[in-house]
Amino acid sequence: MRRKKNKRFNRYDKQQKYGDQDGDKTSEIYRKMEELSEIVNMLRLEISILMNKVDSLERNVASLPVIGATTIPEIVIVGEMSKETARQKVLDYMREHKKSDIIELHKNIRCDVRLLVEIIDELRKEGKIEEG
Repeated sequence: MRRKKNKRFNRYDKQQKYGDQDGDKTSEIYRKMEELSEIVNMLRLEISILMNKVDSLERNVASLPVIGATTIPEIVIVGEMSKETARQKVLDYMREHKKSDIIELHKNIRCDVRLLVEIIDELRKEGKIEEG
């Protein structure tokens, strides 16, 4: 009487013949999970740092003055005048006040802004006024 050979192996026989493939896969999965866990922790730290930076920026923006929200633009009525008249008014104003900016000159002399810029550039080149 011949005994049928048992085609089934027990777990120990499988490990010896083929290696512990299930165990290898499991340990690989755990290793990957640990790597992903480390990545998640690093990302959490980065997110925390970025959130702190955003909070800081929001505080800084909140403390900035709102430009133009409460001020009504000023209208300057410009009179027609020759370039020479405007030039003389700029020189007179600068002699009297010593310092000025383009907005202040525009309000007081009341000539076209482009003409005013042109005159100021010429006076600077001639050395009659200087930037300061």
